Amino acid sequence: MGIGIRNATSADLREVLALIRNVLTTSVEANAVSIRSFLDNADKNEIWAVAHPCKCVHLVATLKGVVVGVVLTKESWNLCTLFVHPSMPGRGVGNLLLGRAVEAARKANSSRP
Repeated sequence: MGIGIRNATSADLREVLALIRNVLTTSVEANAVSIRSFLDNADKNEIWAVAHPCKCVHLVATLKGVVVGVVLTKESWNLCTLFVHPSMPGRGVGNLLLGRAVEAARKANSSRP
């Protein structure tokens, strides 16, 4: 079973936020105040995305049913979030997520009046 990419749902929120916390607290070198600020911003973006699915591209990457990556773009092209689980380096998860986000943004822009 390979990595799957799908639209994020409200049911993914808890798992996505846990992934983001994991990445920020284990992989980012910053002081505690900065990490807290990053976490707060990520929380706000994810909650906004769940509440406004028509105004964003919000995708998760899954492996064996577990969320291993997330991408969020607002208003199609504003990249807000791209996180990949630290155990997944070099597997192309980030590239897959970005590629699908670009496809979705292009499709959304082509259907606008």
